[in-house]
Amino acid sequence: MNTGTLQRRKQPAGSAPTPHRYEQLAELIVDTIDNGTLAPGERLPSVRAVSERHGISISTVLQAYRLLEDRGVLVARPQSGFYVAATQGATLALPSASRLRSKASTVSISGAVAALLEHASNPALVPLGCAVPDAASLQSHRLDLALARAARQHGDRHNVYGTPRGDPRLRREISRRAMRIGHALSPDDVVITNGCTEAFTLALSAVARPGDTIAVESPTYFGFLHTLEVLGLKALELPTDPVDGIHIEAFARLLDAAPVAACLLSSSFGNPLGVSMPDARKRELLALLARHEVPLIEDDIYGEIHFARERPTPFIALDGGANTIYCSSFSKSLAPGYRVGWIAPGRYAQQVVDRKLAFSLCSPVLPQVALADFLASGA
Repeated sequence: MNTGTLQRRKQPAGSAPTPHRYEQLAELIVDTIDNGTLAPGERLPSVRAVSERHGISISTVLQAYRLLEDRGVLVARPQSGFYVAATQGATLALPSASRLRSKASTVSISGAVAALLEHASNPALVPLGCAVPDAASLQSHRLDLALARAARQHGDRHNVYGTPRGDPRLRREISRRAMRIGHALSPDDVVITNGCTEAFTLALSAVARPGDTIAVESPTYFGFLHTLEVLGLKALELPTDPVDGIHIEAFARLLDAAPVAACLLSSSFGNPLGVSMPDARKRELLALLARHEVPLIEDDIYGEIHFARERPTPFIALDGGANTIYCSSFSKSLAPGYRVGWIAPGRYAQQVVDRKLAFSLCSPVLPQVALADFLASGA
């Protein structure tokens, strides 16, 4: 296999970050497969041979091979090596867009949600509906050590009620990470929540009242529907394309016909379709919502676990937070069991803090401290 030569590239000022060397190697291998140099079923050179050829470590080559194995590009055979997957180019048909519904409807799925969550705790089953990451892919061990250290050294200090906005150090770390998504946040813009579920529940209760209508993708995450049911809100199902997202033109007609209190969307890899709207379509949607003065509640819980080189752009980075309430958490990227999320409520900050006090008073202090230490360490 002649895959060319990996070279370290100097990063121009203001450009996107240069990919890691294993990502460069993975991209080179994919190009080699795409141009026909490597055929389906063909064996790749050994890890050692590629390491010597490119002057990189064996672990870097293994990381590239494992990355492509996870993506279905390569197949590992014990005692034999890595092979090009035999199904290259085969794709499943995309699901068709859901049909347009002209009226909002009440929601009743509590029983189904309860049963699903019961099954999700069964280790013999794969909880596809809950999108729970494999524990082996997370940094939970290092985070647990940070929690144990915080408890051992300052347990009494952290065994208290916290402020409703959350630990200042964690809010500072979250605001620093916001630079990665192209949006400037200050620690005062952030409120810590018990997972992303509390975040979008707070957002919905701040902007809507029982009987109001909330626009959602169709199909959408079952947790959204359950929350709408509990809050006494109606769901307006928007036809959704698996590539481009919701049909903005159809949504515009619906907004002309009836009032909508808010729009609730997953901005990156929505559950269950996995759709991420292109930036141009996101801007169209933001402009439409602004004209009708409809706030957007953005769930960006999956944005940090993208596989492509560039992270999907969240709505809040495109409108500067003018009409967007941003919700996310560490549940999919770091620690599902810690139940630490956050919300950037913008102009609805006071309403969100008031409801946080009423619903849960504050979030547990110790997990927040552990997360702040973990992030501050550069882990």
